[in-house]
Amino acid sequence: MKQCSINIIVITIVIFFQATRTAATNDNHNSLNIPIRCNFLNLYNTNWNQCKCSTVGNDTEAIICTRTLWTTIPKFYPEKNSSEDQKLKISSLQIVRGNLVELQENAFKNLQPESITLAYNHISDIHANAFQYVQDRLQKLNLNNNQITSFPILALSNLQQLFYLSLQNNLISAVDTANFKEAKLRKLRYLHLDNNQIEYLPNGSLSNLPLHVLTISNNRITTVSPSALPKTLWFLDLKNNDIQEIPYHALNEIASLKTLDLEGNNITEINVRMNNEFKNPVNLLLKNNKIRSLNNNAFQSFHKLQKLDVSYNQIERIHAGVFNSITELKYLDLSNNKIVSIPTKTFHNIGKSLQVLNLEDNFLHILPAAIENLRALEVINLNNNKLITINDKAWKNLMPALIELLLAYNRLSLVPTETLEQMKKLQKLDLSKNRIRRISSLSFGNSNGASATLQKINLAGNLINEITDSNSFAHMSALLELDLSHNQINVLGDAIFTHLTNLNYLNLEGNKLSEFPKTALNGLTRLQFLILDENPIEHLPAFALTNVPSLKHLSVGKTLLKDIGNDAFIFNATSNLRTLNMAFCHLTSLKKKTFYNLKKLEALFLHNNQLQELQTTTFSAMENLRHLSLANNNITTIEEKALDNLPALEELSLANNRIQFMPRGSFHHLNNLKYLDLSGNQLRYLDLNFLQQTPTLIERLDLSNNIIEILDLTDAKRTLTHLNLANNKFQSIDRGIIHDFGKLQFLDLSDNSILKIQPNAFIKSKKLHIVKLGRNHLSALTKGTFVSQERLDILKLESNEIHRIDEGTFGLNNVYNIDLSHNNIEEIPRQALRSIKNSISSLNFNNNKLQIVDVYSFMGMENLTKLFLANNRIETVEEAAFATLNGLLELDLSNNPVLSWNPQAFKGISPSMELMNLAHTGLYSLPKITNHDLRHLNISGNDISELQEKDMATFKKLETLDVSGNKLTTFNENVLKALTQLKALNICSNPIKKINSTFFKYLGQVEELVICRMPTLNYLPHPNEFRRLTSLKHLKLFETPVLSNYKIAEILQNLPPLQTLDIEVKEERLDKQFEMTDMRLLRSLTIRGRALKQLEPNAFIRLRGLKFNLAIHNTSIEYIPTIILNALMNVNQLSLSIINNKIQNFNPFKHTQIPFINQHGTVLESLHVKEIKLLCQCDLQWVISWCEYVATKTSGNGNVHDIKCSLQNRYKSKDTISYIDFINSYCNRAAMQKFNFPGILLLTILAIAFRSFYECGK
Repeated sequence: MKQCSINIIVITIVIFFQATRTAATNDNHNSLNIPIRCNFLNLYNTNWNQCKCSTVGNDTEAIICTRTLWTTIPKFYPEKNSSEDQKLKISSLQIVRGNLVELQENAFKNLQPESITLAYNHISDIHANAFQYVQDRLQKLNLNNNQITSFPILALSNLQQLFYLSLQNNLISAVDTANFKEAKLRKLRYLHLDNNQIEYLPNGSLSNLPLHVLTISNNRITTVSPSALPKTLWFLDLKNNDIQEIPYHALNEIASLKTLDLEGNNITEINVRMNNEFKNPVNLLLKNNKIRSLNNNAFQSFHKLQKLDVSYNQIERIHAGVFNSITELKYLDLSNNKIVSIPTKTFHNIGKSLQVLNLEDNFLHILPAAIENLRALEVINLNNNKLITINDKAWKNLMPALIELLLAYNRLSLVPTETLEQMKKLQKLDLSKNRIRRISSLSFGNSNGASATLQKINLAGNLINEITDSNSFAHMSALLELDLSHNQINVLGDAIFTHLTNLNYLNLEGNKLSEFPKTALNGLTRLQFLILDENPIEHLPAFALTNVPSLKHLSVGKTLLKDIGNDAFIFNATSNLRTLNMAFCHLTSLKKKTFYNLKKLEALFLHNNQLQELQTTTFSAMENLRHLSLANNNITTIEEKALDNLPALEELSLANNRIQFMPRGSFHHLNNLKYLDLSGNQLRYLDLNFLQQTPTLIERLDLSNNIIEILDLTDAKRTLTHLNLANNKFQSIDRGIIHDFGKLQFLDLSDNSILKIQPNAFIKSKKLHIVKLGRNHLSALTKGTFVSQERLDILKLESNEIHRIDEGTFGLNNVYNIDLSHNNIEEIPRQALRSIKNSISSLNFNNNKLQIVDVYSFMGMENLTKLFLANNRIETVEEAAFATLNGLLELDLSNNPVLSWNPQAFKGISPSMELMNLAHTGLYSLPKITNHDLRHLNISGNDISELQEKDMATFKKLETLDVSGNKLTTFNENVLKALTQLKALNICSNPIKKINSTFFKYLGQVEELVICRMPTLNYLPHPNEFRRLTSLKHLKLFETPVLSNYKIAEILQNLPPLQTLDIEVKEERLDKQFEMTDMRLLRSLTIRGRALKQLEPNAFIRLRGLKFNLAIHNTSIEYIPTIILNALMNVNQLSLSIINNKIQNFNPFKHTQIPFINQHGTVLESLHVKEIKLLCQCDLQWVISWCEYVATKTSGNGNVHDIKCSLQNRYKSKDTISYIDFINSYCNRAAMQKFNFPGILLLTILAIAFRSFYECGK
């Protein structure tokens, strides 16, 4: 809970001071660290000079080689004329993200490292003697992310010192029985084979290895044979495979097993095996399977369990004897299932050992009587069930030991006093998000119960409206944290918290307190955190904090605060205050020396108020103040010495006010000011004379979004490192602006009216790393402009009118990333780029006028990794156009009118290429691409009519494939056979007529599938075929004809638990289509279909989750009944999207108060409304209230648009009219005045309310 206060108060420092410089900070990345090359003197083979070195210990080196072009490991020679003792000693060798395709014989001669990492290469062949020279030395070998298809046992079998071996993310399909039969891997303890294609572990396949840890997750394993595994195993990870039962027969003789992880498999039932017995405690992890019941003696093989996790299954029934064979179990997780009840004797055998029980997110209506046996239980989680009461004799035996009781998101209407009275050790109690209405005398028990031991209580999100009984918190001197936020409290009795003598944290946010609860705080002498945000408090009284002398952090943000009383902050009462938040209030003025007594205050937040001026000494003598935010006010006047004698002030924000000039001497003695934000004002001219008696130490200065034409920052040139001048009125950049700014690293001049940059403008700013000049009117870059910078990491020149870049514009290999998108460049400026060919890493030429790409366009740019050429006029791609770009990782050629594709256009393309976007480039067939490491391919929007198996054979590591918008009439499943790593497939908008029943055969690993907009489709596989999609997480299936096999209830029933679903409903009513769907992981649902006219009350009753996105798009629905929203009882925060329907009226708050849409406490987080036929109405009070609520959550104003409504059947007209015209013509003045809003604001709110993005304060 203490963390919560930090989030609300302290973290605001990040929001208002660091957010404005995020771009500078983020762009200033690790590339600033220049690699240190190895000093291999007199080596015969100079290939190794591409690598870096670091010293390990006193006399050994680690060699790190990244993105090398080697296909084999170069020979490594010792230094000439050096004795044995003087030779370089290598402890570690890393060759990563390179082009290695094989490990040749004696590959590591003269190197002899103890650790070798060769990850992210293309290795498919390993010579039997590759490791001959390290077989007595090598201890760790990492071959992850290569193209190894079979276990390289001949090469590895003699590595007698090998301790750790990792072969993750390869293409290994089998572990042969004879693989390790003769192997001498006597010291191998760790073996990682995750993310391969292994389907079967045969007898004896791994049994000869002395392993302690074996991980084979994310394969395709269906069977683990007896004697397949080592008897020495401690840890076995088999998660995310296709195992259908616990492989007892393979575990029979593994006596030392401590953890068995079978998460994410296809286990439907836990079968009893009489012959298997584990005597030592085991962690058994069965999360996210398909288990529907726990039968008697299901765990008979496990006498002792440290942890049993069966969460995220489909468990509906638990038999009484399920744990009969278990004598010890400490942690049991049954959360996220469908448990309605638990038989009485279920926990009898484990009652003396179970310490933690998690029953969160089930369907418990009453407390299970079974828990009465849990005498040792310390933590029980019953969050998110349907409990109405818990005062039950079932607690009797739990009460003595229980430390933590979690009951959030239930239906409790009372604090369970009787139960709490018997709990002698309870320290944490969570009753948040229930329906509790009152806290009465001794609600938490008497002095002999929980009241004496409780340290944390969470009552947030209930219905409490007052706490007046003086004994409400009696006997609770141990309580440290109390959360009463988001209730309806409007009255707190005098000294109501007086018994809480050790209270450290009190949260009263989001209540209805109209007065600062000064008297209620009496006795809280140790309180350090007080949160009062979102209350209708208008006045801060004198001596407000007298009763809380230890207070360090006070937040009264987002209140109606208009006035701060005299002596509100007297010294004796505020001597410990460190953070004060008054942001998002209604303050219009501040009295002189309001904060004078806050001597230890470090952060003061006054942003988003209505302040108009800063008077003399408003902020003075606050000797510890480090952060001050006055952003987003209406400040126009700053008097002399408004800020005076603030010696510790480091960060000051006056952003988004109405300041036209900074008066001389307005700030005095700000001796430590390093960051100043004056953005979003009306400054035309600025110098630093407003800083008087202040040594200029400013490092970061933000002047963006002003109207500055003249600038004099001479006084800051020795210290300034970051300068933001974006969106001003500069027309030319010459030496005068930043001349001789020797430390300047970041400069933003985007969104000005700059026509020209003088060649010497940046000549003295050699340390510039990031320069932003986008969205100006530059037409050319001239010689010498960026010559003097030592290392220019990011140069942004997008959205100008550049058509020419002169030779000599850049220095010698001093520029790394250039964005030239949205300009008028007609051909690649080869001459200009020649000087930086060895440094340039990323080039963006999107949205220019390029017409041709050939091999000479980027000649010599061997370090170029990203090339963007989208949205140009490229008609011709010549042979081997990209052959010289050996390090290229990403290529985007999308949206070009290519008329001539050379068949060899991609000849010699980088073997490291990972992403290729060829969407909308006029392709009739897939071009020849020999790259073996491609991960992402987009060929959508072309004219491809056929994909052949040979076209895709090289793409063994392809993860995403988008072929939408082509002319495919069939989809050969053999094409998918080679794509064993495919995770996402989009086949939308093709004239495919039939999807065969075998289509899903090779899609078992696919996580995202999109099938949509196929008007010619006449056959869909039977719903049972969808069960092959065992890894599917995201499905889009819509806009297909009405087909006999399009039965969404049956289709969804055969799928694993999805995370997102976008599906068309062909029926007129949405009723029970999701009744049998596994929706435990679903967090986003889109329903569409023109046939759909009606939503039944229980259509969405099975939706659940902390946050859920629900969308209703393109239907014929005319009405959304409020009972639909009431059924969302298991959703805590809802984002709702309603687009292109026939809805005429909609009120989500008809029976509730904003932001709640039902009595269960579901909060409407966002509302997106577009293209619906709303009837024009004057009664839209909920819209105004919603916008008021949203405005307290955000800053700024929404945009007003011409939103229309229909007059049909209401005003004897069939026309549509804008809301503005409607209100002016049909709604009387009284109707507008009853909301107490100015007319124009009401119009604004109405428009915003039905804008496509329904975020009023965005």
